[in-house]
Amino acid sequence: PVAARLERLDVSGNPIGSDGLGFLAAAPPFAGLRELAARSYDLPFPYRVHAEGATALANSFTLRRLRRLDLGGHEVGDAGLMALARSSNMARLEELDLSENDVGGIGATGIEVRTESPHLGRLRSLNLGGN
Repeated sequence: PVAARLERLDVSGNPIGSDGLGFLAAAPPFAGLRELAARSYDLPFPYRVHAEGATALANSFTLRRLRRLDLGGHEVGDAGLMALARSSNMARLEELDLSENDVGGIGATGIEVRTESPHLGRLRSLNLGGN
């Protein structure tokens, strides 16, 4: 019953990984989330959220109301960035932090990805620092 009332969830620094983020993305009680923070804080590589975790968020039937998403310090890479940018689930997103995420060539044009995506029209803040 607590999860159903949550609007903000911060699991930063926990070894959630792609599987854990996939679980959250598929769990109906979390449908009300407006903010999700899952910063790495230097977790070991196997416990980080990779492209698979970002793709689970992008494909979620549950997490469609997010306004703020912070995946700083994980390894989502270009594939994770593109999955999020192409997802209609991100239509309400206003803040996206993908700093320190091993985003390469596609991330270097992250502003272009944002402006070309029909799903990121509400985005006000995009952090691609440290990629």
